Amino acid sequence: MKKITINNLPAFLAILSVVLLNNFSFAQCTSEPGCLVILGSPEYDLVISTDPFCCIEEWDEICEANYISAGGQPSTEPGCSTSTGCTVDPGCEADVNSFAYSIVTGNDPFCCSFSWDALCALAYTNEGGLPNPAVECIPDCPLQNLNIGESCDDGNPFSYNDVVQANCNCLGTPPQLNDIPCDAIPVSCNSEVGGYTFGAWPNIIGTCGTTDGTGGGGVWYVFTPSSTLSVTVNTCAGADFDTKLRVYTGSCENLQCLGGNDDFCDLKSQVSFTAVAGVSHYILVHGYNTAEGNFTLSVVCNPLYDCPSLNANIGDACTTAGSAGTVGANCSCIPDVVCNVAGGTISTSSPRLNLCKGDGLSNIIQLSVSGNIGIGRFGLVRQSDLAIIATNASGSFNMENYPASTYFVGHVSVLSLSALAGASNVNELSGCYDISNQLIVTSIPINGGTLSTTSPTTLCEGNVSVVVTGNQGANSKFVLLNQNATEVVIQNSTGVFNFNNRPPGTYKIVHFSHANGVNVAAIVPPILPACAAVSNLITVIREDCESAIIESTPNPSNGNTWVSVTLAADSYALLDVYDLSGRKVLELFNKPLISNQEYKIQLNGTSLPNGLYLYQLITSKEVVVKKFMIAR
Repeated sequence: MKKITINNLPAFLAILSVVLLNNFSFAQCTSEPGCLVILGSPEYDLVISTDPFCCIEEWDEICEANYISAGGQPSTEPGCSTSTGCTVDPGCEADVNSFAYSIVTGNDPFCCSFSWDALCALAYTNEGGLPNPAVECIPDCPLQNLNIGESCDDGNPFSYNDVVQANCNCLGTPPQLNDIPCDAIPVSCNSEVGGYTFGAWPNIIGTCGTTDGTGGGGVWYVFTPSSTLSVTVNTCAGADFDTKLRVYTGSCENLQCLGGNDDFCDLKSQVSFTAVAGVSHYILVHGYNTAEGNFTLSVVCNPLYDCPSLNANIGDACTTAGSAGTVGANCSCIPDVVCNVAGGTISTSSPRLNLCKGDGLSNIIQLSVSGNIGIGRFGLVRQSDLAIIATNASGSFNMENYPASTYFVGHVSVLSLSALAGASNVNELSGCYDISNQLIVTSIPINGGTLSTTSPTTLCEGNVSVVVTGNQGANSKFVLLNQNATEVVIQNSTGVFNFNNRPPGTYKIVHFSHANGVNVAAIVPPILPACAAVSNLITVIREDCESAIIESTPNPSNGNTWVSVTLAADSYALLDVYDLSGRKVLELFNKPLISNQEYKIQLNGTSLPNGLYLYQLITSKEVVVKKFMIAR
């Protein structure tokens, strides 16, 4: 039932009484139905009698429908045409003389005075209206039998909103190409980019600040700042659907959630985050549930400051009271201290800067400085990592006290020693300071090592072998010295010395470690050149070799003969007989003998074949070999 609004209750009661008395006249009505009705007609009287709202309030679409249902006709009064006075020509789509056309134009003046559009045509059809029989309808695109702007199918299953274009071609909007993370479109600071999500691939990647949609796809953008910034992305500038936003870091194939949002500005979204310099930040725009549509993505960047009130970071330059300063940890501008210092120029009186640690020579570096300003300290710095090894005010450094390495030496001037306090590396110096030129000092380890031997050190002939341990140096030589160790007899790299042809006497064996370029043959210990060191000495005594005497009588023999042996010194002796192939055929004796005493031993060689044989006498000092023959 229609609700009737009563503005004048006495008047309404009067009209109602007339209606109830079945004596109601259009002259008493205040509504204006216009040219849509014939005032005073039975159809009109019937409507206002049954629905006083149509009389005293408004002649609306319900009143008009009831009037037409009762068989009412449009007015033919002067000024009212059969087309109700409308200026819009619906063409072939509607009969301007029909009741349906009168209803539509009466209800929607836009269809009467401005344009007959699709809504007007739909309302006309719903009222039972038929095309104008007097006008042939020819579509804008006869071949397609469609009008421009009507829906069509362009044959592309991935496009959407296919409509007939002005050239009668059917064209749809293609889906976005950036619907997977690795196809993200780059965006920049303080920019806007328009897009849409129609036809985009669904992104089922799990919750990140907000959940996935239930069917609608999303599109991707990527933001990679050159400096770390505070960034806000949003769709608040414009979107015709319920949006969601998510932001990720990582790679396009391995996303890491940073944050997300559903509704921030009405049904639109916004996410704020810190964008790290050089890091790619992936931005996903999608819809709530299956929602999709058009949007504008805004990217707003602001510097990320330690001190927002100064728009600066701690350590930045600033100005206070007209003077230059530096932003301090408390975010105030601290005036800079005038740094009037100079490291100066250093020099050295030391004869050498390439030192050998352990060569027994003085390895003290003495520095001096000129032209310096401020409080000064000399420093020894390891070249490889700039570690501060030592500092002093004297400029004297004994390199024997520091590990072998390559160093810088220099001079630093400061306003206050606090600039040096706690600094273990040059890079940790702070405050006001200046460093002089630097000199390079090299220190290499030299050590002759420790010699040892298992060979006899008293002999008349044979070899003495020595080995060295713990030696350090670029080069290494074993050296045989004379008795007073004042002359090099021979040197080698093996440590094996043969004494067979050397004169009797006392010899010294020593090991030299030395740097490149040291001439060992010119060294006269104990005076050593720089970068050379020696081991301990091993003494070797070369004695005279007095040969033992072996006589065989008769020689040749028939196999039976006497052998006489006389030694020059007491010794344990072994006498054997060998054939020429080296095979021992007889052992004559193995016992201690006294020097200068003749020993006779009978040799029974009757079992031996004819031929040449060898006597071999071995003592503690020598080996004596003698030939004899058996001939029968």
